[in-house]
Amino acid sequence: MDSVKIRLVGNMNSKHTKNINAGVVFGLLSAVMFSVYAIINRHVFTTYEVDAFNYVVTFSIVTGACGLLATIFNSDKSKFKESNFIQVVGVALLGISALSLFVFAQSQTTATNAAVLSSLVILSTAFWSIPILGIKPVRKAYLWMVAIIVSVYLVISGFNTPSLNSGDIIILIALALFGANNAYSKKLIPEFGAEFIIDFRMVLGAVLLVGYALIANTDLSFIVSNAGLWPVVAGIFSYLTILFTFKAMKHITATNALVLNISHIVITVFGSAIFLNESLTLLKVIGSVAALYSIYRLVNLK
Repeated sequence: MDSVKIRLVGNMNSKHTKNINAGVVFGLLSAVMFSVYAIINRHVFTTYEVDAFNYVVTFSIVTGACGLLATIFNSDKSKFKESNFIQVVGVALLGISALSLFVFAQSQTTATNAAVLSSLVILSTAFWSIPILGIKPVRKAYLWMVAIIVSVYLVISGFNTPSLNSGDIIILIALALFGANNAYSKKLIPEFGAEFIIDFRMVLGAVLLVGYALIANTDLSFIVSNAGLWPVVAGIFSYLTILFTFKAMKHITATNALVLNISHIVITVFGSAIFLNESLTLLKVIGSVAALYSIYRLVNLK
């Protein structure tokens, strides 16, 4: 009898370990996917003569196609008839605006700055969670919030005075929208599911941006065709970033999945130096690692 119990406990522990391992793998993959598409975006803007808005539209067509396929094959179509569906539309518009601004901003700033600044979304989400979800950070959280800001500052400006460029400022605006999107999405997830909200956002974004581009151009000249398949690859990797993040959340806690995803700041710092010849200093490495550690401590406060 005891041997049977031991065997059952052993099987349960083995299954739990496999779930954790799968969650870690998916979380790290989401970080790699983010780094790849951020580096590709910057590569396109620095190598080819492309209009930033047209690139955003082309990028959105790809992510929208991915979202549409996922909606067709995976989503519950009855959710479109829910009485609160209009709120999903509102959240989608926030997400569309945020992602479009983020990609557009990469035409004016480095991949390193974009990746490191993106980690501040956790602060924006915490801010918007107060009025939207009624969740206030505990007092100890403010220490780690300040640590995150200081770490990001070190990467962007070092020990010098603030040196934000126009792309950095646009990213900060995008992060404010991302924070509101994240907080309100969390409110709707129990009813609609995270995957449905994200996929719908991708589809709606493509439809609206293409519609606007057609009105402005009256033809398909807005599609970026002189940068090879890079816009397509970037769009696919952007979608995979989200897909792998949600897959990680099915195996490990959402907070741990978030930390693993944000590890992209370290990956991008090194990747940008290798593939884009962006500067790599000891201070940037220390700052990015410190930001990641501070985020880990923040989301794991007891």
